Amino acid sequence: MSIYDLLDHLKKCPIEFQKQEVSTHALVGDVYRKITGDYTFKEFNIPKAIDFKNYPVDYRIAIQISCWLLSYHKIKGDQNFLNKINTFLFDELSILFKYVKSPKWIEDDDRSEELIRLFLNCCNIILEGENMAEAADRFESLSTIKRLGVLEKSKAAYDRMMEIRRKLAAEKAREAANPYGRE
Repeated sequence: MSIYDLLDHLKKCPIEFQKQEVSTHALVGDVYRKITGDYTFKEFNIPKAIDFKNYPVDYRIAIQISCWLLSYHKIKGDQNFLNKINTFLFDELSILFKYVKSPKWIEDDDRSEELIRLFLNCCNIILEGENMAEAADRFESLSTIKRLGVLEKSKAAYDRMMEIRRKLAAEKAREAANPYGRE
């Protein structure tokens, strides 16, 4: 698999997959049917249709867009993906959707690649032309959660610096206001 083929496929996600009126349960079921060729997929612990209605809208749409990604022809029918799909959809994506609004999965190239690499990472798949270190580095460089962590640390450092400056300025002002300043 190449990242370009997967990006091209993801970018062609039909608008229907991006709407909240779609049955997320049916789309997830279709993913399993396309891989197993079977209509009985109860052993995969897919949430019930009624449960999906309680999911936040952006999460349901992220799942639906991911279902489109999983319809990629090299994934369809490959039994090796079965035990990784739930991890991708219901563990990893359940964290990431909170930081990425659903249209970004399609519109923003980095978020599209992040979604693809999140799935590939769950499945331990390395793309053509990459080795494990390169794949891990690229995934980490795209990681929204990692980026937000760095921004949070940077903001904390900036806030500490500003507090020190404020204290120094206050001390300088006190000294300037003291008519009997130090000699």
